[in-house]
Amino acid sequence: MNLTHSHTLRRGNGLRPSCRLFTMLAWLVSMVFAMFFTPIVASGQDTVIMFGSEPGSTIKRKGAIVQWIGPELTIDLSGTSKTIPNDQIVGLETTWSAEYQRAKELLAARKIAAAYEPLRIALAGEQREWASAIIRADLMRCLSAGGADFDACQLYLQLLAKDPETRFAEFIPVAWESGMVDGQFAESAKRWMTANDPMAQILGASWLFGTSDRSAAIAKLKELSRDIRPTVAHLASAQVWRSEMLSADTAQVDRWALQVKRMPKSLQAGPLLMLGMANERLGRPEECLTALLQIPILHQDDYRLNAIALHRAALILQNAGQSREARRLWNEIITSFPETRWSQTAHDALAQTDSKNQQ
Repeated sequence: MNLTHSHTLRRGNGLRPSCRLFTMLAWLVSMVFAMFFTPIVASGQDTVIMFGSEPGSTIKRKGAIVQWIGPELTIDLSGTSKTIPNDQIVGLETTWSAEYQRAKELLAARKIAAAYEPLRIALAGEQREWASAIIRADLMRCLSAGGADFDACQLYLQLLAKDPETRFAEFIPVAWESGMVDGQFAESAKRWMTANDPMAQILGASWLFGTSDRSAAIAKLKELSRDIRPTVAHLASAQVWRSEMLSADTAQVDRWALQVKRMPKSLQAGPLLMLGMANERLGRPEECLTALLQIPILHQDDYRLNAIALHRAALILQNAGQSREARRLWNEIITSFPETRWSQTAHDALAQTDSKNQQ
């Protein structure tokens, strides 16, 4: 179509030069408008797959996704707006950029580090806000798995600023272990802890456990653990467990286990890690492994917690004399998380094990 229009203008059609120029400008404006605005409102570009009324069945809604924030998605069905709750959504079909498609292929192959750049390019070029959130969450998970914790936190705060009830809260890059940070990170975490949003407060407090602001962070988390919002209360409570880990007895840890069962599945990964660590300290390897191995089985998209859980489970098995099973888990880390700090940790553990076996 572009060539036809250009050819017609060059050939001339009896219009004065100024009229021809005006016509060309009008055509260009219409083309730009179509490029940047039509994809957002055109029907038939997106397909939302929902649970059907019969068990195991699905139905499709085709139109243009208008927004996807908080607990629901809004789609324009040929002029009729329909909202779909998140818990009814099975998946969606839409048009993605070549960069994002490439990134998804790399993520499927667990080439997390290689997915960074195409994800960044895809995010910069994506104009649909709801689609940008999906790409941003993928990039956040990759950065977190790769050890770029500060950058992952910044991306989460961007998601939070655009959608305080973001459905990506399950991937919040809070610290679940030591949380040792440098000065710049610590100063930022202090600001996040005093932000208006409670999820930002949890994020900031979690990274201050290894700093001089530890007491203030624990006090903030205890306050948030009484919040009326379940997501806030559950995450804050599990973070408080970090401060009680060394003194918790069997009865207390068993109460934590019951609390984890009451949490939404999407929020259980981090608390399960805490449960595993607590049972490890109490010398209960079976309970420890049960908690840890639920993470890679039930929370496969949380790359960082998957790797941490697999590594800790491998150490438990190794210490119990089950070297073959431990080696299997370390090899799983190397295969699933290549070019990350966890892959190197697994390589080091295997080398250390081989060295001991040769002695």
